[in-house]
Amino acid sequence: MTREKITFEEIVKRYDKRLFNTIYWMVGNYEEAQDLTQDTFLLIHKALPKFRGESDIYTWIYRIAVNQCKRFRRKQKMRKFFSLDEKAKEVESLDRVGEKNPEVGAEWNEMSQILHKKVALLPQHYREAMILRYFQGLSYEEISETLKIPLGTVRSRLSRGRMDLLRKMKDLDLNHRQW
Repeated sequence: MTREKITFEEIVKRYDKRLFNTIYWMVGNYEEAQDLTQDTFLLIHKALPKFRGESDIYTWIYRIAVNQCKRFRRKQKMRKFFSLDEKAKEVESLDRVGEKNPEVGAEWNEMSQILHKKVALLPQHYREAMILRYFQGLSYEEISETLKIPLGTVRSRLSRGRMDLLRKMKDLDLNHRQW
C-alpha cells in the first residue's frame, strides 16, 4: 500500500482488530489494550503525514504499537510499587473477556488464560516474535522487517521462544481436559 493511496480511515478499518489483538497479547489486560489501541491510533493519525512508504504500512503501525506497549509496561512497573490491587484488576479484566464471548466454553477460556499468562512470561524478544508469527500470522520475512532483525534471528527467537513456552507449560496437567 503506497503512501498516496492510504487514509487514516482505511487504516482504522483494515487494522483495528488486528492491532487490538496484538496489543492485548502484549499487555494481557483487556481494558488497557483498548486504551492503548486508541492511543496508538491517535499517534498513527498524527504521524501519518510522516509515513514515507519505505516499509509495509502494518510494519510501521506495529512499531508504533510496540513502542506504546513498552511505555505502558514501564508505567505499569512503577504503578506496582504503589498499588496493591493490580492483581485484582487483572483478574477482573480476564472475567470481562469471558463475558464478551459467552459461547466460549469455560475450559477453553481457562486454557486461553493459562496460555496468555505463559506467553506473557516469555522474554520480550521471544514474546514479540511469537505473537507476530502465531497470533498475527506474519511470515518470517515480515517478522524480520517488522522487528528490524535478521531472518536467522527470527528463526532463533521463534525456536527458543517455543522451547521456553513448552518448559513453562510442562508443569500443567492438560491430559484430563477436553480441549
